[in-house]
Amino acid sequence: MTKLSIKPPRVNINAKGASFWKQIGMIVIGTTISIVFTLMAAKLTENRQRTKDRRGV
Repeated sequence: MTKLSIKPPRVNINAKGASFWKQIGMIVIGTTISIVFTLMAAKLTENRQRTKDRRGV
């Protein structure tokens, strides 16, 4: 079996201001998008299940 060489991304924590806030902003945006997709998937799944229940399938 081949061993994969996976390295985590390098984060420059010594950079001044803008880089830190850019990273925080990206985390907030990514988390928000993830929550929105999760809630949309839950709503679609719930609507589909209710439709099935009404039809008696």
